[in-house]
Amino acid sequence: MRAAPIGIYPTPEKAIEATTIQAAITHNTPDGINAAVAAALMSHYFIYRLGPKRKLGQFLEGYVSGDWSKPWQGKVKSKGWMSVSAAITAVI
Repeated sequence: MRAAPIGIYPTPEKAIEATTIQAAITHNTPDGINAAVAAALMSHYFIYRLGPKRKLGQFLEGYVSGDWSKPWQGKVKSKGWMSVSAAITAVI
């Protein structure tokens, strides 16, 4: 995901807006855009120290559709949301 640097924006809403524009160019599906937004908000969460690692999934679920709190299991295939879910699990 190229969205992680977008997490530097000062608010989740600004990060979501910028990520949605960027992701529409490269991942123009609802799942692809949601995965990019989650990736950007992941970096935002840690840059701005918004909470502990264990609450990352809950934070993401407050802003973007997806079951981001559920630990990833199995192979990570080519879908972006799979990579983001696995990354969240690894971080937590």
